[in-house]
Amino acid sequence: MADQTNIPSSENLSQPNNSLISKTSFWKKHQWELSIITIVSSFLIAGILFLVISGNYKYYFKSQVEGQVVDENSKPIDSAKIKIDDIYESQADINGYFKFDSVPPSSKKIVITSPKHFTFEDKLALNVGNNNNLRYKIKTLDYATISGKLIGPNLQLATIKITLDDTQIPLASDYTFSLDKAKLGQSNLKIVSTEHKDILNQLTLEPGLNALGEIKLELGKETTWHISNWANSSSVVSAKIQIGATNLISDEKGNFSYRLSKGEKTEGIINANGFISKTFDLTEDVSQLELVPEGNLVYTSNRDGKDAIYVSNYDGTGEKKIYTTKGSIGKLQLFEENIYFVSNQDQVKIGYNFVDQVYKINYDGSGFAKVSNLVGGYTTNEKTETSEYLDLASKRVLYSQVNAYNSPTYFSKVWTQKLDGSDIKIITEKDYGTSYRESVYNYAISAKGDKIAYLVERRSQNYDLTEERVEVANIDGTNSKEIYLGANTGRDSSAVLGFNKDSTILVYQLFQNNNYDIFTYNLSTSEIKKIGSNGSDQIFNQAMDNLTNRLYYSNFRDSQVAIYFINIKTGELSKVSGTESAINASRFNIEAKFGMIYFEKDSKMNLIRPSKVAITLPVSTNFNMWGSPGGYYGRQGF
Repeated sequence: MADQTNIPSSENLSQPNNSLISKTSFWKKHQWELSIITIVSSFLIAGILFLVISGNYKYYFKSQVEGQVVDENSKPIDSAKIKIDDIYESQADINGYFKFDSVPPSSKKIVITSPKHFTFEDKLALNVGNNNNLRYKIKTLDYATISGKLIGPNLQLATIKITLDDTQIPLASDYTFSLDKAKLGQSNLKIVSTEHKDILNQLTLEPGLNALGEIKLELGKETTWHISNWANSSSVVSAKIQIGATNLISDEKGNFSYRLSKGEKTEGIINANGFISKTFDLTEDVSQLELVPEGNLVYTSNRDGKDAIYVSNYDGTGEKKIYTTKGSIGKLQLFEENIYFVSNQDQVKIGYNFVDQVYKINYDGSGFAKVSNLVGGYTTNEKTETSEYLDLASKRVLYSQVNAYNSPTYFSKVWTQKLDGSDIKIITEKDYGTSYRESVYNYAISAKGDKIAYLVERRSQNYDLTEERVEVANIDGTNSKEIYLGANTGRDSSAVLGFNKDSTILVYQLFQNNNYDIFTYNLSTSEIKKIGSNGSDQIFNQAMDNLTNRLYYSNFRDSQVAIYFINIKTGELSKVSGTESAINASRFNIEAKFGMIYFEKDSKMNLIRPSKVAITLPVSTNFNMWGSPGGYYGRQGF
C-alpha cells in the first residue's frame, strides 16, 4: 500500500499563499523607480571612486591667499596685478599687499605684472585654508619706452627727424613715434624739421613707458646765437637756455640755435656756472649774447659826505651801499666771503695819528665785526706814529712805527702781527739816537704771502731826505737783504712796486740821474735788471697783473695822464688805450681773474675789458677822500 503522507489534500491546494503574493506585487508595481535609484547610486559611487583615484577631490575645498609684492630693494610696488592660473585676479594696494579670498588649493601658477618691472612668473603650491605671508620680489626694468605724437601745421614725414641722443626714432604715417629699450636717466630728445623750430628737450627717463603726449611743432626759421663772457669775450660753453618749453645747451663754441617765426621776439633765460643769470630777448637782428661773471666789485666813496663801502656786479649794476664809517676808510682787501678794511672810526688818537683797526663785513652788508685789537704801535708811546698794511695772503697786518717829529730820539720799527694783535714778528728795529730818523714806506707782500719788500727813508733832523734803501725779507723778518742804497737824493723818488705771481721777482722804481727807472730783482739769483724808464715822470698807483706778468701804473707823459703797462720780462711798454686825459692818477685797479682795468674819470667809474673800448659804468664814485690810499677797486677772490 503506498505512503501518502506527503500528498497534499485538495483542500490545501486550493488555498493561495498571501505573503508571497504581496511581495511580488510590490516589486512589480515599483520596478521602474527602483531601477532609477539603482542607476543614480551606481553613478555616484563611480564618481566618488574617480575623484578619489584622480586626486581632484580638492576642488571641493577652498584656499585663502595673502601676500606682498616688492622690488629688488624691498620697496613695495603698488598697483601690481596678480593672476593665479590665468583665472583669478587681484591688485596690490599702495603698500604692495594683495589678497585672494577663495581659490582652489590645486592652483599651479602665479603671474605678477607691473608697468615698471619685469613680468614675474612662478609655480604655486597652496594648502587648504589660509596661505599668508607670501612675498614676491620682482626686478625693476632696466630700460625705458617712450611714445608721443607730433602735431602742428605743415607736417611732412620726409622733413622731420627725431633722435634720442644718437638713436633715430622712426615716425609713423600718423606722426606717432615710439622707442623701446631706451637707456634710463638723462637723455636729449631732439626734433628737427626744415619747416619748423627745432625742439631739444632734456628728458629724465624712468623704467617702463614714458608717455610724452602731443608735441606741437611751430613754424620758424633757425637762427644761431653766440654766448660770450662779458669780461673777456671768451665763449661760454654748456650754458642752459630756456625758451618757453624748449631747453637748449650751448655747444663747445658757445653757440645755440633756435627757430624763430618771422618778426618774432621771444624771451628766454640763460644760466651758466660762474655767471649771473640773464633774461634776454631773442631776435633775428641780435646774434651775440653776453653773460656777466659772478663776482663783486667793491669800492669806497664819500658821495654822501661820509666814507662808505659799496658793492656792485662787475658791470656796475646792482650797486648797494653796505657800510658807512664814522671816520675814514683805508686799505680794502677781499678774502673768501668777507671784505676786510682798515678804518679809524673809533677815533682813538695816539701822537699825530688816529689808531686804525681792522674790520670785516660780508658782501651783503651783514656780519660786521671788528677783528683786530691794535694799540697803534709796538709800544703805547704817545708820540708814536704808525701806518698799516693789511695783508690777507698771510692773514696778518704789517705795521711801521717811527717817533713823532719832536721826539728827542729817533727810532723805527717794522713788524707784522695777526689780526687780533697776537704773534708779533719784528722785521726790522733800529734806534738812531738824535742824528737822524728812518721810516718805512711802500710795502709790498708777495702773492704767496711769504715775502715782504719795503722802502726805507733816512732823513736828517731838518727832515731832509739823505738816503733810501730797498729791502726784501721773509714775512717773519728773517733773511733780510738790502737791494739798493741811494744817497743824497734830496727828494721822494723810489718805490716798491710789487712781486710777480710766482714771488720770484720784485719790481721797484728808482730815481737816478733825473730819471724814474724801473728795475727787477731776482730773489733766487740776486740779479738786478733795468727794464724801463719813465724819464722825469714818476709812477703812481701801480698794480701788478699776475695773469700776464704786467705792471700797470699811472704816468704823466705826452702832456696827459694815462694808464700804462710794462712787461716785467721783456720791458715792453704800452699805453692802455681809452684811459687818456682827466684821469685821477691814483684811482685805478686791475681785476685779478679777467684782467679788467677799472679807473676813475670825471667822477665816474670806468672800465676797460681786454680787446674792448672803455665804457662808463652806472656808478658815481667821488673818490676825494682824506687819508685814503689808492687802489679802491676790490675784486672777488677766485
